[in-house]
Amino acid sequence: MHNIDLPDYLKHSRFLNNLSVRKLLQYWAVICASAVILLSLTALITNDIISSKQRILEEKLVPSANIVRNLEQFLSDSEILRQELLVIKTPEGLKKYRDANIKKQVITNYLLQLSLLTTNIEVLNTVVPGLQDRYKEYLLQDAEFVNCLAKIISQSPVKPDAGSGTCDTTTLSGIVTSLNESSGSLGNSLKRISNLAAEKINAHSTLSHDLSQISLAVIVTVSLLVISVIIAGISLVIYRIDDPLYKVRVAMHDLSSGDMSRRLEVSDDIKDEFSELTVDFNRFAERLQSLFNEVIAANTALENSEKRVRAILENALVGIAHVIDGNIVAVNRKFEEIFGYEREEIQGMRKEILYPSDDTHKAINEAAASLLANDETYQGEWKMKHKNGTIFWCAVSAKSISEKTREEGIIWLFEDITQRKRSEEELLRLANYDSLTGLPNRSLFIDRLEQGIGRTRRQDSLLGLLYIDLDRFKIINDSMGHTIGDELLKCVAGRLFECVRNSDTVCRLGGDEFTIILPEMQDISDAGKVAEKILMVMNDSFNLNGEKVNISPSIGVSIFPDDAEEIESLMKNADSAMYHAKSKGRNNYQYYTQEMNAEARLRLDRENRLRRAVEFDQFMLYYQPQVDTKTLHITGYEALIRWHDSETGLVSPDQFVPLLEDTGLIVPVGDWIMRRACIDIRQMSAMNKHFESVSINLSARQFVDHSIVDRIRLILEETGVSPDQLVIEITETIMMTETERSLMLLTELSKLGVKLSLDDFGTGYSSLAYLKQFPINVIKIDKSFVRDLHTNQSDSAICEAIIAIGHQLNLKVVAEGVETQEQFIYMRDNGCHSIQGYYFGKPLPISQLLCNISQT
Repeated sequence: MHNIDLPDYLKHSRFLNNLSVRKLLQYWAVICASAVILLSLTALITNDIISSKQRILEEKLVPSANIVRNLEQFLSDSEILRQELLVIKTPEGLKKYRDANIKKQVITNYLLQLSLLTTNIEVLNTVVPGLQDRYKEYLLQDAEFVNCLAKIISQSPVKPDAGSGTCDTTTLSGIVTSLNESSGSLGNSLKRISNLAAEKINAHSTLSHDLSQISLAVIVTVSLLVISVIIAGISLVIYRIDDPLYKVRVAMHDLSSGDMSRRLEVSDDIKDEFSELTVDFNRFAERLQSLFNEVIAANTALENSEKRVRAILENALVGIAHVIDGNIVAVNRKFEEIFGYEREEIQGMRKEILYPSDDTHKAINEAAASLLANDETYQGEWKMKHKNGTIFWCAVSAKSISEKTREEGIIWLFEDITQRKRSEEELLRLANYDSLTGLPNRSLFIDRLEQGIGRTRRQDSLLGLLYIDLDRFKIINDSMGHTIGDELLKCVAGRLFECVRNSDTVCRLGGDEFTIILPEMQDISDAGKVAEKILMVMNDSFNLNGEKVNISPSIGVSIFPDDAEEIESLMKNADSAMYHAKSKGRNNYQYYTQEMNAEARLRLDRENRLRRAVEFDQFMLYYQPQVDTKTLHITGYEALIRWHDSETGLVSPDQFVPLLEDTGLIVPVGDWIMRRACIDIRQMSAMNKHFESVSINLSARQFVDHSIVDRIRLILEETGVSPDQLVIEITETIMMTETERSLMLLTELSKLGVKLSLDDFGTGYSSLAYLKQFPINVIKIDKSFVRDLHTNQSDSAICEAIIAIGHQLNLKVVAEGVETQEQFIYMRDNGCHSIQGYYFGKPLPISQLLCNISQT
């Protein structure tokens, strides 16, 4: 459109160039409207003129056409009359005429039409001027014809013989002859008149058609003129609008492409909106170029500033990291030195790799989150992890770049304070730890005791305090020298440390006095257990520089809060109990009160009787059957230990098995159970053809014994029992303790051929991942879920879930504690493989068991 070419006189017209586009559009609109009005008026006027002419012609020509048709009819009637007159001319015809009297009416009508013809000729004369004069001339010439007709009419055909008033044959014949001659002349004249009228009518019709064509030509001509005006106006408007817009668009495109020098030419001849737009565009381009130059200058300054800042950051004495959404996006040189990562290596990695554990990372985030959210600075000291895995201390600081948006990230500062921490720890150690033994000193002892008492109050438990004094240490120290004395104290500290838990605290108050803090005790006898361990380990001689030295402790025990609720009172009571132990002959422990001493003695008495039971074989095994739910065959048994005390009778396992665990007697007793069960297996398999295996519980103390696999292998070899006839049952808690070692141990047992059963499944960790990982063959549903499964929907859901897990993992499922028929049916219908409980049988000794088998 911008290529429209206008005549030069229009392009250079001062009027048009100085005319604004708005005015131009207004003028063009007026011209278009005027042209449309002109076209409309022309059409209306032409149509009115033509319509008027046609209406006049219709008013004249239509009646004239009717008259012409009447003339033609009159001529036809004249011809008929002439033929009749020719007949009347003969005597016979005249006689017939008179007799019939049938022609009189014809002649009368003819004369009537002739009179009407005179009137019509007058009308027709308006269309054909001069026609009436010709007709009058014709009437003068043919008047005789009319008179003859009148005479004929006056003859009476019904009275042929009448007198006057009649016409004889001769007369009538002469009239008829004259009439025929006149009739012929009259007909010729009328034909000439008719033809002349028809010619005039046709001429008027042709004129009407020509007028219509002229009207159409006028309208078309005016329409073409209007269209030409409109097209010219449109071309002018397009030229005045599109061409400047095209130039502006091209200039804008060049400007947006980076041509900052692009300008539009301003014409002095044109003064309109586009000339103003051109001026504004040039101003905009100049301003944009100015801004562009300013931006370039600012960028240059910013780059220089960034170089200076980068130099400062690169040479900073602390490690700096820019972190966005947990991703490290930039670090400095000191950061690389502190953590050992190359810049290209660390950028883009998660910040978690800098921390030794997920717990540390979570703790730092929690500590810093609230401060950073409030645009405050976080500061702390944490252990961090080097690329090579080394753990070191760092002073950590953090600050959000912007408090309004998190997209800009956080600046983290790291300073290696490992050396400072070591110095602080050394100072702390010197202030709180004994320099000889490395144990906490009196100062740290008081602090730990306060913490333990506070924790004990919150947990509503017990705390035990042991005061330990080495008997006759002064004599050894004086006789053998301080060097031996110091070595003895260090060795004693080591043995005391072996007797306690990680949560316990062993302290040296000074000289040969030691204390032990036992927090979170559940029973007062727990303190006695620790005291007994100490007495036991101290019985062994100390080898000091090639010399054997024996020393015994005297131990006093006080319990918080039973004996005292204040630290000083508790320490005093423990000290009093320690001196009471010395008064009792040394090498023993004493509780602060007599009542507690009695309870401790009762436990000690039971332990002694338990030791005698091991020695004199007072234990026995009972077996509870395991029944296949489909066949109802007894396919296995669980071995259960019983103690028949010679003084108290049969003792419940709940009363003595924990004591076996605490004293460590469970190891020899467990070996006895294993050996006794393997011996009985040989009898069971011989008596029961459906027999598969016997299950034996393995305690936690046995499980941690490194030689357990070798001892089981030895027992199987000595008894000749197939390994697949032995099922070792362990609890989830035992299996989850030291999982790597547990996996190794269970794998060795599985390779040995022994089956492994997970006892009381669902009451411990119930980790499906470990269940899949460990080589388990059997899972046992705990009796606590079976007992109420018909009244407790949760228990039934748990049972169904355990059975489903067993099926999916291809594990055998055994339900314990089945005591009713409803429980048995439920387990059978839900796919449990075997059941165990009083519903099918109580635990029995091997003798009764074999007797029942033989009877079945």
